[in-house]
Amino acid sequence: MSLLHSSNPPLSEIKASNSRITAKNAPRTAVFVGATSGIGKATLTRLVAQQAPIKIYVIGRNAAKQQQFLDELRKSNKNANIVFIEAEVSLMAETKRVCREIKEKEPSLESGRPLPLCGIYSMGWTGRLYIHIY
Repeated sequence: MSLLHSSNPPLSEIKASNSRITAKNAPRTAVFVGATSGIGKATLTRLVAQQAPIKIYVIGRNAAKQQQFLDELRKSNKNANIVFIEAEVSLMAETKRVCREIKEKEPSLESGRPLPLCGIYSMGWTGRLYIHIY
């Protein structure tokens, strides 16, 4: 039994929504958890490729391992401010630390405006906690 689970929309709906993202309507701030591989990395790469002026927080376990990827992203979009925050988000204390750090840097988040997030997270091999936010 999952504690939190949201079902994904159909792939066709996701693709249609993504195709409407332009430099004019792309989010100005985004947080990616687990965007160092797989679908998260692909989504992050596509968002940066829109050439929009955007600030992106990428949360991952190993900054050194991701340096080349981050450098490529920064080179591909000079308008993007990409900030890597090293954290082990399977630990609640780390998750709280990351949230505090982002809130300190982004005071406008306190205004109640939604922050675009992308991530897939599960806790343990039993999959007791799922979070899918797109």
